[in-house]
Amino acid sequence: MHFDNRKRVMTLNTRRYIVILVCFVVFVIINFSGWFRKPVMGIKKETYILIELFIYIFYVLYTYLMNYNYIFFTDDSGKFTFKFVSLRPFDNKKKLIEIHKKDFDNSSFKKSFFNLKTDLTLYANTANGVVSYPSISLSALSKEQIQILKKTLQNNK
Repeated sequence: MHFDNRKRVMTLNTRRYIVILVCFVVFVIINFSGWFRKPVMGIKKETYILIELFIYIFYVLYTYLMNYNYIFFTDDSGKFTFKFVSLRPFDNKKKLIEIHKKDFDNSSFKKSFFNLKTDLTLYANTANGVVSYPSISLSALSKEQIQILKKTLQNNK
């Protein structure tokens, strides 16, 4: 069994570009149109720019905290394979975790950020004991994909 979240990643990237474009267009309209020479509804042009800037910064911080990842998962050929890459700017190194099913020990799913973000931590048996791998953010997976992943990992304990 295998899956990836390519469609969701494409949607998230498209949304990011649309937000940037809309913010740029609104900024240009506020600064260079004649509509905002005088206060509109009692609010000055600078206040509108600050509001727009606040909204954009909030969006960037939200997406940064969610840490969306492109994730490819497969459990074929006797091992669990997770290939993932963060969608954060400047943090898009490709990462790979492979655990043989016979060495797989456990997994933990942790919810955070108002239950909007789910992180997966994998544990494997080694000659030196149980090791934990770095957490994988599952925020960009659908609920169905997370449930499939949970069932697959629980069935192989």
